[in-house]
Amino acid sequence: MRKLHLWLGLGLGGLLVLLGLTGSILAFYPEIDALLHPEIRVEGSGPPDWDRALATVRAAYPDKGGPWRFEVTDQPGAIPARYYDPPERSGHAFRPMMVWLSPDGGAVLRRDYWGEYAMTFIYDLHYRLLLDETGGKVLGWIGLALLALLLSGLWAWWPRGSWNKALRVKRGAPPQRALRDWHKLTGLSGLAFLLILTVTGIMLELPDESDAALGAIGLPVDHPPHVHEPASEVSAASVIPPSKAIETAITELPGARLAWI
Repeated sequence: MRKLHLWLGLGLGGLLVLLGLTGSILAFYPEIDALLHPEIRVEGSGPPDWDRALATVRAAYPDKGGPWRFEVTDQPGAIPARYYDPPERSGHAFRPMMVWLSPDGGAVLRRDYWGEYAMTFIYDLHYRLLLDETGGKVLGWIGLALLALLLSGLWAWWPRGSWNKALRVKRGAPPQRALRDWHKLTGLSGLAFLLILTVTGIMLELPDESDAALGAIGLPVDHPPHVHEPASEVSAASVIPPSKAIETAITELPGARLAWI
């Protein structure tokens, strides 16, 4: 088991560092992106005008006649919006057009494409190794190897004798022994956190396999409806403005948090 832990660590250590660094950066995604793009660092004085925001993107991009998505943030600043599957990026699996509007929805402040600016490049590197769906599958199976790395380390550390000896650094020990003791203790202290990150990461990368595993042990599996699907053909008379849609949703789902429009 010690050799398994050793070789898994040597083989996967670099990737684990990469995922840790990119994940740490993504924890501050909005803040870093705003620092890199000062044009979207604006303050709003009131709630967004969603009807005006939709009218603005329709007028600014008349060739984008399909559905737009607006992200509802907790900050009274620029309004993020996106348009999936723009024809000018048709060769990519996922490359929506990203737009930021003024807080009142009346002007376009910035336009970009997913994967073509720093933070989304880092996101794709962390989530799929820049390899689209194939990268996600690869990362999912690597996640299982990382899980084996963590569990084999726990097995290798598990004391066969004194727990007191296993939970301390030996004083006056040679550097190699002291380093090994510190490795064991730091690994043990972060084990629960690393297990949570690894297991949830596997579930995100391998959703079908995760659902099958959960179902096999009798746990409920929820399948929410897909929102990334083209809207069906509707008549102009049946289309309602965003404000009306929000009002209806709040009435039907009291207490729910508005996240996307």
